[in-house]
Amino acid sequence: MTGKLPLVDTFGDVLDFRAQALRLMTPPSKRSTAIRRPLLAVLLLVAARVAAAQVVVNLPNPQVDASGRLVVQPNVSGTTYVPPPVQPPAVAAIGAVAPVSATIQDESLPPPPPADGGWPGGPLDAKPMLPLLRGEPSDIWLSGEPLVPWDQIEHGWDTWTEHVRSPTGEAGLGRERVAYAPFEIDITQPFGNFLWRTQAVYDLTKPDRAEAFWARPGRGPLLPESSVDYQEFRLRLETGSNAFSLATDVPIRLLNPEQNDNTGGIGDIELVQKTRLIDGNRWQMTQLLRTVFNSGNAKKGLGTGHVSMEPGMLWRYRYSDITFLHSELKMTFPVPGTPGYAGPLLKWGIGVSHVWYETDTTAYIPTLEFTTIWVLDGQFIPFPGGLPVDVRGDGIFNLAPGLRVVHDTGGDVGVVEFGYSGVFAVGSDGWYDALLRFDLRFVF
Repeated sequence: MTGKLPLVDTFGDVLDFRAQALRLMTPPSKRSTAIRRPLLAVLLLVAARVAAAQVVVNLPNPQVDASGRLVVQPNVSGTTYVPPPVQPPAVAAIGAVAPVSATIQDESLPPPPPADGGWPGGPLDAKPMLPLLRGEPSDIWLSGEPLVPWDQIEHGWDTWTEHVRSPTGEAGLGRERVAYAPFEIDITQPFGNFLWRTQAVYDLTKPDRAEAFWARPGRGPLLPESSVDYQEFRLRLETGSNAFSLATDVPIRLLNPEQNDNTGGIGDIELVQKTRLIDGNRWQMTQLLRTVFNSGNAKKGLGTGHVSMEPGMLWRYRYSDITFLHSELKMTFPVPGTPGYAGPLLKWGIGVSHVWYETDTTAYIPTLEFTTIWVLDGQFIPFPGGLPVDVRGDGIFNLAPGLRVVHDTGGDVGVVEFGYSGVFAVGSDGWYDALLRFDLRFVF
């Protein structure tokens, strides 16, 4: 049986082509299924190649191989695809400027400057002011770059506030202990604990000022003092309930004055009473009374030589579960002290504690505190001596960053806290230049 199928020009003719092929290849006589399937495969292959070029499809040529199997080979012929001719570029006339198309020139020209001569920071003035004196923070530009790296500052703040605080994403030990983190400001919540505190103070000037550190020359160390370095070890035990507590504070001092003799011994022992007045969801307020006994040797500079009373109020505000604000207001006055020389002190402070990282057994809690002492009355004798000088109105300002590292042992010892803090004088009228502190506290 011979025959030739018509020329297939478009894919739309495929259906007619397949119908005619089936009529030619399927006569009324019996055909083997093994022959029909290869024929259909050939037809599908032909249909896929229709769009490439004009194809002429002949009837397949059946053959029998050496093993006796029937093999059908495709019988397709057609024309080779010839691309359309490329038009040669036109030759530009002499002196003419050939246009540059976007397909030839990949790089585009920079956009023209704004009509008003402005830049990202605003219009360019003939006599511009300093960048920091005008515009919004995002409008501060210099030579096309921001003078202040606001993006980096914002990234640093996001890093601080959005870092991974808990590896499990759940509340840990830090949220339980963040309210107890301050160093300089008294803690509002009464709780049972034992504290071992070690601190070193450098360049304490005017130690006899208002008899706040030691007594006046004669009653205290013999010579007027220019500067004192000292180390102090404090043992504090606090016990009571959640609403009331009593604490004893026993200091041991090692003095290294410049003008007087080095010495050491026990200082003035303190008794501290706390009574919680308000315990709300956000606010907590506590009344405090500190009594300082004259147990230290005043002649050696280990104490003031008189009893002092310090009533005060403590406040705490829960900004969030991981951030607490702390504040205090206290008044220290001598009982009785050297008349006209010893004087009262007004103390206030504000601070913040924040959970940086926490797990179920460990937490890192940084703190930042600012404290102030105002001398309301009193005197001191300047070095190398002379008449007493009035110190009424002196202001002492201190800034104290710190870090609490909390660990729950899970055993009989319970919660153990390690504290590191530094107190630095702000201004030239402080008690000292710097104080370095280490705390070891056991909570029970």
